[in-house]
Amino acid sequence: MAKVSYAGLKLALDKNVNTFNFNGTQIEVKRYLPIEDKMDLVQIALQKAMNEDGYYDEIKLEMYFNLNIVYLYS
Repeated sequence: MAKVSYAGLKLALDKNVNTFNFNGTQIEVKRYLPIEDKMDLVQIALQKAMNEDGYYDEIKLEMYFNLNIVYLYS
């Protein structure tokens, strides 16, 4: 079985931005987010969701994760 080289696939990132109108406001949504930004998204959500005892609050984790997804992609 031959190995497949990712460079040989010539994949291109889809850096297009979709736009739509919401209540008179033009909103742009990225189709691609770099891996560094995705790692930051998780780290920020984890940091914000940790309580004083060192445990994660599930509700805060879900909230910060989803808020940051909206922030980073739009």
